[in-house]
Amino acid sequence: MLHISVRPYVIALSDDSQLPKSTLGKVSRARLRSLVEGGHFAKQTEIRNLILQDSRRRSVQLQANQAERLLLEDFSDILGIDSLSWGPETPIFELGVASIDLIRLKQRIRDRLGVEIPITVLLINPTTRSMARALQGLNASSTYNPVVPLRPEGTKTPLWLIHPGVGEILVFLGLSQQINDRPIYALRARGFDGEPYFSTINETVTTYHTAIKRTQPTGPYALAGYSFGTMLAFEIAKRIELSSSDEVRFLGSFNLPPHIQWRMRQLDWTACLLHLCYFLDLKSESHADALSSELRQHKSSLETAVSTILEGVNAQRMAELSLNAAALTNWADLTHSLQSMAVDYEPGGAVAAMDVFYAQPLSVSARSKEEWLTLHLSKWAGFCRTKPRFHEVGGAYYTMLSPEHVQGFANKLKEVLEAREL
Repeated sequence: MLHISVRPYVIALSDDSQLPKSTLGKVSRARLRSLVEGGHFAKQTEIRNLILQDSRRRSVQLQANQAERLLLEDFSDILGIDSLSWGPETPIFELGVASIDLIRLKQRIRDRLGVEIPITVLLINPTTRSMARALQGLNASSTYNPVVPLRPEGTKTPLWLIHPGVGEILVFLGLSQQINDRPIYALRARGFDGEPYFSTINETVTTYHTAIKRTQPTGPYALAGYSFGTMLAFEIAKRIELSSSDEVRFLGSFNLPPHIQWRMRQLDWTACLLHLCYFLDLKSESHADALSSELRQHKSSLETAVSTILEGVNAQRMAELSLNAAALTNWADLTHSLQSMAVDYEPGGAVAAMDVFYAQPLSVSARSKEEWLTLHLSKWAGFCRTKPRFHEVGGAYYTMLSPEHVQGFANKLKEVLEAREL
């Protein structure tokens, strides 16, 4: 589960003679799969499950109240696990939860209680006990808090991850499940739950800097930003170093160069909407590019753009993401507001150290990784007091943290953090 983000199928066998083997003594994977899918090991699997359930039930000491029990049942149904095998103080992220699981839980709670649940309630309350308490206070006024504790426990220096241009931090869930030796916090943009959007880079950086110092008063600090978030991480790092003389020992850029003004000016509202759809796997990159040309050619209104895009979107995927036209429009508004803040952005100053993780770039940015590194990412050398370190990772701009690439990315990140003595 740690390496591939999938719960394994485990069978308890008394000895290996029950495994299908070739004449050379090797296990036949095809034959084994056929036996498993055909129910050959059903009895052994049932025995194993009963042993685990009994062990887990005996290990769960805390009693749950009615609201907590309902949440335990909600989540157990979604994950397919026994609701009696974990308790109200068990962190849900330890169960291998993915972003889609949180969205399904959000929908299930909404259907049961008849109220819309901000996903931040689930993100910042990782146990059913804290979640139940938060749901009781939903009607009370709440203050926006950008900090989402993806992994609150750990003995090493906390790692701070700053959202990409879409403002959301669910993209970091898989990465946080691969790193278990340090606290991991993510910073989420303002505006998903009815709050006003950020209006300037300074306002955003001030809000995030204050939140980081409130949670981790002293350094050394480890910050990283995904794409657009790199620019914010860079500005926050400078502020930390200047305002408190604290050390930012690790500053990571996840595939973003220092000069982004040209790209921000390309991203009008329609482009932000299309990139959001691609980021959410609602459209392929090629389909999004084709739609972009079509919508611009006909000078479509914002309402027409949304309806045109939704015509070909997979309805099941929209339901999985708990999205409708209004929610998608708000998300596009938020994304555009973030990108618009940086249309005149010019980097300045320098930080102590920089680590740049680079993957395949967008086709509009460069023709290859080599060109991306040489002509764009290498420019970080002008904004760093020491020589930046560059680390090639798998995947592309939108997929470098996807399930098929996240383990390799995490392994590289852990090596880099160790090299920075964090």
